[in-house]
Amino acid sequence: MGVYCENSTEQTLSSSYQTNFNGILSWLTSDARTSKGYNYAISTGAAANDTVYCLYDCQGDVDRSFCQFCLSASTNELVRRCPNSVSAIIWYDFCFIQYSNQNFISNFSTTLFRYDILGRKNISNPTGVNATENYMRSLIRIATMTSQLNDMGEFSLSNGEKRYGLVQCTRYLGDDKCAQCLEDLLERVHERCAKKIRMAVCTVFGDHVRESS
Repeated sequence: MGVYCENSTEQTLSSSYQTNFNGILSWLTSDARTSKGYNYAISTGAAANDTVYCLYDCQGDVDRSFCQFCLSASTNELVRRCPNSVSAIIWYDFCFIQYSNQNFISNFSTTLFRYDILGRKNISNPTGVNATENYMRSLIRIATMTSQLNDMGEFSLSNGEKRYGLVQCTRYLGDDKCAQCLEDLLERVHERCAKKIRMAVCTVFGDHVRESS
């Protein structure tokens, strides 16, 4: 789990912004009951600074009830950890939430909010490394051809060991930006020998055990 809070030290959060923010958090946990694990909303106020932009996304293979549970835990943490922030982002393994008083929905960035987790088992054979990278790239190709912008699966190394992979983008990106983000992360997985790297807008996961909710 990670949290990034942008504290507002020069301006006090208006009561209208706080009302919109509370309403957005209530909306997203209820919306997850019927959505496809992703949505965004804009709550406007009397002044431009009172507008709240919010987006949530759950991992593509979790069901609605678990998505809602993950988002509920996330909203509680947001309120606790970012009590006076005009924008923030929080991510768990299976969901993330981002909100701001600025419209971030149309702005694409692969530079913020990255974290990585080291793998628990190394691949010593270079052939296995290449096979893993090729398989992850095949997942990227499939993911960027679907509206859900995610794909997952498993394959076997030459010694019979199984490997699992998952790629996913926040669905407002579109296929081209999703592919760009995932390819960037895949390069960093190789550089850092990580099993999972996540940005605010996309995720790459590869390991010898399947990630499960």
